[in-house]
Amino acid sequence: RLYDVAKQGKTIAIVGGGFLGSELACALATLSRKHGGNIIQIFPESGILRRVLPEYLSEWTTARVREEGVQIMPKVTVTKAQPNDKKVELQLESADKNQSLSANWLLADHVVVAVGLEPNVQLAKNSGFEIDPNLGGYVVNAELQARNSIWVAGDAACFYDIKLGRRRVEHHDHAV
Repeated sequence: RLYDVAKQGKTIAIVGGGFLGSELACALATLSRKHGGNIIQIFPESGILRRVLPEYLSEWTTARVREEGVQIMPKVTVTKAQPNDKKVELQLESADKNQSLSANWLLADHVVVAVGLEPNVQLAKNSGFEIDPNLGGYVVNAELQARNSIWVAGDAACFYDIKLGRRRVEHHDHAV
């Protein structure tokens, strides 16, 4: 359905700088641009996939997505969404207090919200397992073990990667 919208030359705002939002923005950008449309990706981090990738790779990825024709709005959060005729008006706020936005509102034909989720850690709290205070999720070792004979997988696991440090990945492949 979004491909049909992109073929109509519409403005599509994608909220989220993770895997889903970035993959979607790239997939729609060329088609949308060909028909006079616009794809805008909005996220609070400094770069695309910044929660997953080291800074230099996030910067490289952000540049590649921009080259695909996506209008990138890093360090920006959406604070309100409201209908405006047959469009959606998004109220924007800069996450960087030193950065001023050219406009506090963005008008889009369609909005896709592709933001991460907070893992359900109630079992961890009830069982005395450690929860990562910054990334959320169950703290596990590199083998995904939370305690002896207890493993946690998927986006609820906050694991240690020897090259990238402690991280939690919100992606289907990680859960698999």
